[in-house]
Amino acid sequence: MTTACLVRADMASGRSWPVAACVITLRVACLIVSCDAFSRHPGVRPVISTSCLAFSLHTNSEHIAQNRKWNGDHATQQEEIVATRADWDPYTDFIQWVDPSLPLQNQLDNSIDDDECVLQDMPLYPLDAVYLPYGNTVADGALTEYHYLNNVEPRNLHMAMDLTSSDHREKGIPPVFCAVLRASDTGRIATVGTILRIVEATDESGRDLWGAEQSSPSSEALPQRIRVKCVVEDIASICEVLNPDAATSRARILRSDEYIRVKVKRRSSTRSIDAKGEDDASVDTGSMSTMELISAYKAKIAEDYRMIKIIYEIGVGSQLLPLNGLSEMVSAMPLVEDFDAKNEDGEDGGGGTATASEQSARRWLLTVVQTWQSVCYTWRAGRQALLAADRNELMIDAACRNGGPLKLPVHMADLSPEDRRNIEGVDLAAQHDYLQLRLDPTLDFQVLLSMLWSSSSLSMSSRLDFATEPWRWVSRLLAQERKRLEDLAAQPTAAPISSLGTDGGDDELVDEDLMLPNGWFFDENEEA
Repeated sequence: MTTACLVRADMASGRSWPVAACVITLRVACLIVSCDAFSRHPGVRPVISTSCLAFSLHTNSEHIAQNRKWNGDHATQQEEIVATRADWDPYTDFIQWVDPSLPLQNQLDNSIDDDECVLQDMPLYPLDAVYLPYGNTVADGALTEYHYLNNVEPRNLHMAMDLTSSDHREKGIPPVFCAVLRASDTGRIATVGTILRIVEATDESGRDLWGAEQSSPSSEALPQRIRVKCVVEDIASICEVLNPDAATSRARILRSDEYIRVKVKRRSSTRSIDAKGEDDASVDTGSMSTMELISAYKAKIAEDYRMIKIIYEIGVGSQLLPLNGLSEMVSAMPLVEDFDAKNEDGEDGGGGTATASEQSARRWLLTVVQTWQSVCYTWRAGRQALLAADRNELMIDAACRNGGPLKLPVHMADLSPEDRRNIEGVDLAAQHDYLQLRLDPTLDFQVLLSMLWSSSSLSMSSRLDFATEPWRWVSRLLAQERKRLEDLAAQPTAAPISSLGTDGGDDELVDEDLMLPNGWFFDENEEA
């Protein structure tokens, strides 16, 4: 079941596209994993197979996070800023999963003991995507960027109607909710999410719900769809679930209209260096100060991004995307100079303090990260389109072998067990090759979101290492893609994805039909 249909917008133009286009509508049986089963055995850590989800190429999976380790070979060979730690595993060090249908006190690693911390009550919105704090006009003063959500589930429709109702406005309740990553295999959620504020809401007829004088309707009077326009307000850590019954698998299966409510701790409400105004750059971390480390990472990120864009422009790796997919993407990627121009107006002037410099650098980093997440989404959309073409061809061939007239759409349940196994094998091979790309728009950015939370919520003595951790992580993400492209360019012919950056293997690349999807960076009206 789909909690919401997520529509993303391009940074520069504000245009939005569906992530992928399929030739034939498919009905795929999905395995629903109940979190209640794990509550009966709290000592057993759930390890769930993701074979039933391989066809989507989504990585919002606890199983993938548990089994993914950082590969030191992907790190840049020129990295001299911070030595690689052998025990560093960002996917377990920074991503913590909790079951919202169970008490969080027994699941959280750290209890909330900060007397100065103020908890805020708001709705929780579990999604299969990670929203980054880009365009934060409240805390960082950056340029405003909007996110759009199409709500179709009863509980999400009810939440949108409540937040935009006149009753809430009269009570002074802010129209905010916490978007958090949900694992597709276990149903658990990450502990760090993003607070989004609704600025506009319309129903399926285009009627403006934000300005209407209305009360919260009953379930029978809910619209069929509500599209909300949001801005990022802050990062938050989930501390308590107020109605855990609404988060059970039973509530999801029965399509309950009760949305989850949580208490969160905002990043802006925690004690940090920025709040105290202490001079972060005056503290030496080894041979370099924090701001010197950030400047070094910034230069390395800019260099790697510029080189990646150049390699994309000459067509390296184009055979791994649909026809014209790479050229469409690289034409939409901004230049490094554009990142500096986007943040010139938001820089603090007058004193050049360390705090102002750090805030300006953070805005620059988030601008780069937003673009890089778009690149990762485009790669996934392209691989999804190629896999969909392969699956459609295999399913039609299998249906034709059954004899009789061809009925469309073809369902997996109508195929023979052998044909289903063959198609599932194609799904798993495509998922394996996609994971080897290491261009993940979900888990890698959940790690970053948790790093941003840690860098602002810790004390002065413990925050110094975490202040540069987001920079270090983003630098590694770009460095590994640059290395992959350089390895690919050095080969006389394009090799399977699974053989790049690894010890090799005998995995065969799935035959790829060329078709242009409406991907992240692809124009909505572009035709193949």
